[in-house]
Amino acid sequence: RQMCIRDRALTAAQKAWNGDRFEDCDKALGEACKLDPASAPARSLRAKLWTKLGRPDDARREADEALRLDPD
Repeated sequence: RQMCIRDRALTAAQKAWNGDRFEDCDKALGEACKLDPASAPARSLRAKLWTKLGRPDDARREADEALRLDPD
């Protein structure tokens, strides 16, 4: 059940990203990462988002974590 909720949050984040709704994207990614801190896709998208929002240090940390979680 928790994975299903996480998947919905990640899907909502991707839709928000695609629609340039960055605040909604950030909120959905926060939920996805809270539900599954080991979600490399959520952390990867969060790194892209934070780069877009001018948060390079936070983006770098998220990108590093995404790579650690899924080096492929």
